[in-house]
Amino acid sequence: MVVALVVVLIVANLSMSKKAAHAWAAKSFTVSDNAPAISWISVILPVLGVVVFQIPIILGFCLAGIYALITTGKLKGTYSDICRLFAKLFTDGSIDVAPMIGFLLTLSMFNNAAAYAAPYFTAILGGFVPRSALVLALIFAILTPLGFFRGPLNLVGCGTAILAVVIAALPNAPVAFLYPLFAITTIAPQHLDITQSWVAWGFGYTKVSTKDYMKMSIPTGWIVGFICCILAFVLYGGLM
Repeated sequence: MVVALVVVLIVANLSMSKKAAHAWAAKSFTVSDNAPAISWISVILPVLGVVVFQIPIILGFCLAGIYALITTGKLKGTYSDICRLFAKLFTDGSIDVAPMIGFLLTLSMFNNAAAYAAPYFTAILGGFVPRSALVLALIFAILTPLGFFRGPLNLVGCGTAILAVVIAALPNAPVAFLYPLFAITTIAPQHLDITQSWVAWGFGYTKVSTKDYMKMSIPTGWIVGFICCILAFVLYGGLM
């Protein structure tokens, strides 16, 4: 988390120093448009609800949304008015992330196909899997971009096939070392990926092109993944 935060902040500040201008979809905000500070915690309420109170995640999002509307003074009018407001908010949100929703609907089929293909990948690639912890960490570091777009090093994508290959080739490899490597190549790219809901929403909100975004996001994710893979070797490579 620390590595990702530092790298993203550095890249963002370097980018902003170039004074690039974009056509923002939102209007220019004045002081009176600012949301009250008490409403800011609404974004973490679903997480707190799940972790602390074991609230189902969908209910947690609904409760957080109601809290946000109340604290910003937007929950007004009759019962019918409020129902129409929620319908409009859900509709607008679905439109903003429609490509991502379509991708996620097919993701389960994608994962199942990868699982069926795993034996073939094992037969073809199994002999090329390195036995050295250092070499394995370096390969994951160099190939971190393959975690973008739910690629072959992303476990929330077709990475299940590569995981099966690695496990078959290294049956005695410690989970404490392999898990961080696959977690890194999944998490580091995915949180900057255009298949993420907040990124897809950001395109609609800021009108920034996907091409311009990927010019910044892919190198950033690669740097984060590379550093973290080396840290994984330093911390856990000795277990292999």
